[in-house]
Amino acid sequence: MTNALEITFIATKRSGHHAVLEWTIENRPGTYSYLNDIDPAAPVLKEAVYVSGRPEVARRALASTPKSLLLLSYENRTLEEIGASEAFRHRQAEIGASGRRIAVLLVRDPVNAFASMVKIYEERPDTIARKDLWYGLFWRAWLDHARAFLGETDHLASLGGETLKVSYNLFLRDAAHRSEIRRRLDLADDRPILHLSHLARGGDTYFADRAHYRPDPDVLERRWEAVGLVDDLRRPFADPEVFRLSQLYYEAVGMADRFQPVLEQLRRPR
Repeated sequence: MTNALEITFIATKRSGHHAVLEWTIENRPGTYSYLNDIDPAAPVLKEAVYVSGRPEVARRALASTPKSLLLLSYENRTLEEIGASEAFRHRQAEIGASGRRIAVLLVRDPVNAFASMVKIYEERPDTIARKDLWYGLFWRAWLDHARAFLGETDHLASLGGETLKVSYNLFLRDAAHRSEIRRRLDLADDRPILHLSHLARGGDTYFADRAHYRPDPDVLERRWEAVGLVDDLRRPFADPEVFRLSQLYYEAVGMADRFQPVLEQLRRPR
């Protein structure tokens, strides 16, 4: 087998998945290749935005180079989009056969994930023309991922291989949740991220301890406070389906007591 373990990460933007990817790499010694932000509509996976690894492998040599770990990452894509992708379904010829395959669905709480996205457009007015497009893609993907995370659909299983559901909030706060992720991904340890690659610069990957780069949940779960109750943040939560799935997610991860009042504030008309 070319790849001992193949992990497909599926998440929205601003979900914290790059921090989880870095943690996975940090705690699994050996060679790896990583294809970031794959477009399901592209004819080949190797058209990903970025390809990196240890050691670096030319894109054309991915299928013939033995690796301990192969990481594929999809951002703001629905599970059905990924499963229907010709490049994903026939990826073995392009990236090599894998001994074990696992699809990881990573979901972050909607208020803070979306607040992080709103913050981007507040700080970078040059991107404002794309705002509505990216907001729409975010919510389309988050709703799809939340339904799968909560067991309302079986679209994750349709990707084949093993599946693993990860809450970014529990990843940060719950040692048992992180331990189960380690076990399923066959990781050697639970070391914090010891370096920052291009994947974890800026954005929401803020860290309490700069010596070890462990993400700070208290900062990341109060992201919405830094944005405030602006219209862009409030508007989606007036949608009954967004509100319903948000409630269910917070209940599932033990955050309902803190965030039910926040949801009520966000959907309340001014």
